[in-house]
Amino acid sequence: MESGRAVGIRLADNSKHHADIVVSATDGYSTIFKMLGGRYIDSKIENRYREWKLMRPLVMVSFGIAREFTGEPWLSMIMLERPFTVGNQAINGLMVRIFNYSDKFTPKGKTVVQATFETEWDWWNELQNDRPRYQAEKEHVAAEVLQRLELHYPDISSLLEMTDVATPYTTWRYTRNYKGAYEGWLPTPEAIMTRIERTLPGLANFYMAGQWVMPGGDVPPCLYSGRHVA
Repeated sequence: MESGRAVGIRLADNSKHHADIVVSATDGYSTIFKMLGGRYIDSKIENRYREWKLMRPLVMVSFGIAREFTGEPWLSMIMLERPFTVGNQAINGLMVRIFNYSDKFTPKGKTVVQATFETEWDWWNELQNDRPRYQAEKEHVAAEVLQRLELHYPDISSLLEMTDVATPYTTWRYTRNYKGAYEGWLPTPEAIMTRIERTLPGLANFYMAGQWVMPGGDVPPCLYSGRHVA
């Protein structure tokens, strides 16, 4: 930054890359309060990150199954007859996605079956500080989910070839999305009706794009926000 203007970026290795315009398409909180040190904010920005609700983070459990699921719906919601507990909450349902609508996802004869459910950021973020307990909980969750899926897709346990569990902390580690909020702000009436500025007060030649300036998240709004910058 020079005289209130963005003039480029400095990377972790201290190398500098100069630019006429700087665009942040990364996490809003990390951009404003971490990389820029909270120097370019006003009361609206402060209130937004203090008061607005976020999309609840997800646990995503993916299984590699050695069979095809021809004719099965690619997306469904399964309500559980036997809920299980993760952290402080009971899990009553699973959103299940079957990657059977293209032959490009997996080798022939195999399918990824993915189950997701909403969860708590604080609980998982605290748990990951104890890595053995964190890993054990991931394995526990995978086993619980697989048991429930077995009722709908018999014998998938015997055909299981791989398991991957992504927690809210995983989302944060790979994307830096604030508190694991994978689509940013919860689309409340206030958020949807608010036009969030793409610039920051006191900082010229700098723009923001992505889900943190387009409440509701998802891919199309993020692309649209890039068009706004252009």
